[in-house]
Amino acid sequence: VIRISQSFVSFPRKAAKNCGKLQVSCDKLAAINFRFCLFRKILGNFPKCLRTNAGVLRSACYARNVAETITEAKQFGFQAGDIVQEWLWDEDVDSHVRESIESLTGEQLADEDYSSCADGAIIWWRDGDDEDELADTIVDANSTLNEGGAFWIFAAKPGRQGAPSPVTVANAAKTAGMNAASPVSIAQDWNGILLRAFGRGR
Repeated sequence: VIRISQSFVSFPRKAAKNCGKLQVSCDKLAAINFRFCLFRKILGNFPKCLRTNAGVLRSACYARNVAETITEAKQFGFQAGDIVQEWLWDEDVDSHVRESIESLTGEQLADEDYSSCADGAIIWWRDGDDEDELADTIVDANSTLNEGGAFWIFAAKPGRQGAPSPVTVANAAKTAGMNAASPVSIAQDWNGILLRAFGRGR
């Protein structure tokens, strides 16, 4: 039994290192750690093993998750310290996307009542092909956006309730004086569409 325990000594460290690659939650790893510590019970340090290794696993997984979250947010073009204004929030928004932006910037997302200059803007759009309403929202969001700030529409994906057609987004952006890039997937139910002012490319 002692030989088996010694062969598992490196388990917590290796599991923590690979927790992101294995795509398992830290809670599941803690459960695995419980079973690992049973092998060490004969050594008389089961409680300490359980507490120590569970802490190692959770800390390592948390650090990895934060790093991956920030990497995802950087794809939007936001930076640390940016104030990003959020439009048309509702309970159906993707919380992971929101948290990734806040983790990167170190700031909470500003709501629609924010009246100072913003460094970035996101619009959650799930109102279908109401082109005029979308264009008006783009104009409102752009009015407080610093020049060159990253501006995204997060639109419900095709097949989801309230999904707009690409033509609707492109026309609404054009009406508001902007170009709409091709949609990219940002979450299970949402596509991201980058907007740029005319003359700044696509």
